[in-house]
Amino acid sequence: MRFLFHDLGWKLASLLLAIVTWGLVSAEPEIETVLSVPVQYANRSPNLEVSSDYRETIKLELRGSRGRLRDLNNTKTAVVLDFSNVHEAGERTFPVTWRNAGLPRGVQLVRTVPSELHFRFERNLTRTVPVQVRFSGLPGKVQVANAIPVPSEVKISGPESRVSHVDFAITDPLDLTTITGNTVRTSAIYVTEPEVRLIGRPQVQVRVTVARR
Repeated sequence: MRFLFHDLGWKLASLLLAIVTWGLVSAEPEIETVLSVPVQYANRSPNLEVSSDYRETIKLELRGSRGRLRDLNNTKTAVVLDFSNVHEAGERTFPVTWRNAGLPRGVQLVRTVPSELHFRFERNLTRTVPVQVRFSGLPGKVQVANAIPVPSEVKISGPESRVSHVDFAITDPLDLTTITGNTVRTSAIYVTEPEVRLIGRPQVQVRVTVARR
């Protein structure tokens, strides 16, 4: 009982302050506002890839007191979509709700634009493709006698439908106007399919031999 009455004055003052604050917030008129917030994606299976476009932001139309909406605007609000229940390839739709928007009590979600997000999931595919060397500035009296990339093959990974369309990785163009005889050049490599990524270091060493025609 002694603990209950210890610093009783401070406890009553804190309780009174909380009641007054709640009353002031409750008395504020409700307003509506629109926030553009980022979309975050969680718990995607490592065996699946999203082959449709990711949406970066979504608009939330909100209603609440001016104070609560102001506080919300100052925090890092985001819509979080949980992919933990997606285990197979196919199309899935995720509605945007008050829950995955992470809104505090006292803030009402009126609507979202868009109201749901649609995704196409594909099986992840990894395969090996050859490296193709490109050149630029070939003088008329010079020819490439040999060009060997090291490594000559690289691994790529991504959605199955996109990976199957990639036949090779390519180097940045090597400028032959600066090459004579035998030389080794370092070049970045890439694939033209944006949804496909290289596994490992995106560089090769190219051993080039040029000769006069």
